Order: sequence, then C-alpha cells, then structure tokens
Amino acid sequence: MFQNLRENDAVYVIDKSGIPCLKIGQVKNVSRPMPATPTQTTGLMIGMNQQLEVTLRAIVDEKEGDFPHLPTTATVHDYGSMLIAESREAALSEIDKIRIKSQGELDRQDINEQTVAACEEMSKALNPSYAKEQERDAAISKLGGRLDNLENGMAEILEYLKNNKK
Repeated sequence: MFQNLRENDAVYVIDKSGIPCLKIGQVKNVSRPMPATPTQTTGLMIGMNQQLEVTLRAIVDEKEGDFPHLPTTATVHDYGSMLIAESREAALSEIDKIRIKSQGELDRQDINEQTVAACEEMSKALNPSYAKEQERDAAISKLGGRLDNLENGMAEILEYLKNNKK
C-alpha cells in the first residue's frame, strides 16, 4: 500500500504513452494521509467514508517529482499514460495486463481483415459506382504490374544484347 512506503523504497513507474517502458524510482518521502479531494468522477460526499490519499515524492530517471492523489490502501495507481506501482509484484501484474490486452488485439487482426473484406463486398453490392471504381482500380493496378514486367524484360534484353555484341 502506498501509505506504507518509506524513504529509499523502490517504486515502479510504467510509461504507457507509446511502447510501454518500465522505470524504477526511489521514494524520497510520502505525505501524511489526507482526505481525498472530491472530483466529478468520485463525487465524494461529506459524512461518507472518505478515502484517504497521499502524495509520494520520488526520484525517477534522475528527476525528482510528485505523484499526487495516491489512495493510501492501493498498490497501483493509473494516471492514464503513466502508472505507478508500490511493489515489484504489483508492477508485474500490470505489465501482464498490458501484454494480454495487446495480445488480444493481435489475435483480432484476422477477424478485422475479414470484416474489411466483407464490408467491401457489401459496398459493391449496394453501390454499383463503387464496384466499378474498385474494378477500374484493380485493372489499372494489374496493367501497372504488366508494364513493370515489360520494362524488366526489355532491360534484360538490352543487357543481353550489350554483352553479346560482336
């Protein structure tokens, strides 16, 4: 739990803004627990069991910075493009979640390609002008391929004639 971290403890930061990257930081200090600040999403009300939060100051990548609004009893907090974990195990669990999500997206690639192909066929069936455009584009592409083959063949013939000139 974030409230149990002490000076010099390790903290794990996962940068999710692009390709995920792990950074291991060092705790400088942890503030005293304070009542959580009400937000639009939490809508905390006075008199209810308010969650307590701390602000953690840590050095990550040789830069000192604050990690505010950490729930005292949490082991992980997600800031959107960045996630902080208070233990190695919590960081590993979050890394596994990121990997599983990405693997799922890779697994859906075939279905997405088939969906695009099916949508193309449906568009052709419902829109004759779209179908004609697609046929024209395919014919032009085929002609371009044939032209490339002719150019390559001509180059080979010219090279052969150069080499066999008497």
